Amino acid sequence: MDKMQQLTMPLLKENSKNKESIEPTIPWTLHGYSSVADLFSFMQGGFTLLEVGCVSMKNTKNILTKNLLDTCIGGISFWFLGYGFAFGKSTKFIGASKFALTPFTENNADFADRNYDGNEYAYFFLEFGIASTAATIVSGALAERCQVFAYFIYSVIICTFIYPPIAHWVWSDGWLPPLLKRKKDLFGVGAI
Repeated sequence: MDKMQQLTMPLLKENSKNKESIEPTIPWTLHGYSSVADLFSFMQGGFTLLEVGCVSMKNTKNILTKNLLDTCIGGISFWFLGYGFAFGKSTKFIGASKFALTPFTENNADFADRNYDGNEYAYFFLEFGIASTAATIVSGALAERCQVFAYFIYSVIICTFIYPPIAHWVWSDGWLPPLLKRKKDLFGVGAI
């Protein structure tokens, strides 16, 4: 059972009419992760349209380009360091493995007990969608207020150093879940 199933099982137990057979109604497999990741990716487009509607006409191309490149640059930085910081095994503060999705090295602590399949990559895609959405939420406040290069630095910092430790605290082996009485933060709404 993976982390998302552990988080959703209390919801399923409360909503189940037959307490003896609790079957997850959402298949947290390759298809389930990919479907939810697609929804987060659509949020990128929604924020883009919202920003375009709020800026002057001369800055429309700038906003569209910025949000497209925000996803690309945020994706590369989250792939290279952010996913490892968020879901790698290490201390309660930050992860220290799974950088650039490479479990197959002898020095990696995950080598013995982890075999990457399609679900791991789909889970990365889901978390990448959440990280890039977290970076895009603030981009509307910066529309027409900063240069593109400064915004890209901000995007890299959000997707690499700000969102991943918070995700590690909430969903991985972090210090926050024991303090929470109820784990009903489905799909990272609270962490975002």
